[in-house]
Amino acid sequence: MKHRTPAYWPTRIMLAVGIAAVLFAGVTLVMEPTTMGGGRRMAENPFVLAGFLAMVVGLVWMLRIFRGPRDEPPDWRHRSR
Repeated sequence: MKHRTPAYWPTRIMLAVGIAAVLFAGVTLVMEPTTMGGGRRMAENPFVLAGFLAMVVGLVWMLRIFRGPRDEPPDWRHRSR
């Protein structure tokens, strides 16, 4: 951990913000009260669920990029000579 890139902390902050946003949206959808008019809850709206699913997919994609190999090329690029 001696040779950190210039974007070490901004990367972790963006990842933390993404995790917090998904958790906040999930808790908001689950804890939402019903409306007085007897309308549908936000969690029953397919567009809201599609948006939440897009947030989760984006977070998984961010984690995939974050946990990927650093600067080493993949193993299949090495060949014996």
